[in-house]
Amino acid sequence: LDKPFSSIEENTSSASILTIERSLVNAVAGGAPGALNGVSLSGTQSVLLYGAGVYTDTENRNKDNEDAKYLFNAMAGVKLDALVGEGNTLLLRGAYLNSDDPNGAVGGNFDDVIIVGGKLGLGAFGLQAEYFLSDNDGDEIKGFYVMPSFDISEKLQLVGRLEMADSDKARGIQAPSRYARRAASLKDVVDDEGSTLARPSRGDEYQSLYVGLNYYITGNGNKLMFGVEAAELDNTDAGKLESMTVSTAWRMLF
Repeated sequence: LDKPFSSIEENTSSASILTIERSLVNAVAGGAPGALNGVSLSGTQSVLLYGAGVYTDTENRNKDNEDAKYLFNAMAGVKLDALVGEGNTLLLRGAYLNSDDPNGAVGGNFDDVIIVGGKLGLGAFGLQAEYFLSDNDGDEIKGFYVMPSFDISEKLQLVGRLEMADSDKARGIQAPSRYARRAASLKDVVDDEGSTLARPSRGDEYQSLYVGLNYYITGNGNKLMFGVEAAELDNTDAGKLESMTVSTAWRMLF
């Protein structure tokens, strides 16, 4: 199994991300295809980064299949650390994913996904931001997140994240599954025959603001995380969905 080149956020280990959960726009806009069967190559040349891959799904449905479906993937970037001074970092990166699988089993439910973004580190200050544009037969989801951070001390870090997403298709964005969507009032409404009458957890405009603190006991291998996120999902079958999530985590590596 291999994970395709996708967003900076998705290609960052879950042990190293600065927020308890990755952004919703990363998931709904096709930035999280997951690990797949495939082959890839990557490398560096001076300040340039590059990568490319071809993938099928984990069930290997393409074996002996004349109508095989694949995910095609490419990535390019530049590391410009020299421009921001010794000890600082600057990365600019873009990724492209193309899937010819109409059932969404290979690389998500999109034909094309374009992601561009960057990551900056200036002393105690950090900034990461990415823009997503995904297309599915003319229906687009687009959005972005901006995530600043500041090291208050050697062990304590303040993190913020603003994200927004917009879908051309009604019900194109679903509320986060781990928390808000578990509320009983957000379950799909179905009739006696099992047909869906309403989907209150799906809308077409999403925005959220996250503020958190991370305490690094021994680096990313052992850290405590606390976060508060206020989110709004507009134009659901039940109107506007507003949620406030308070979460904590203790992340450890063994």
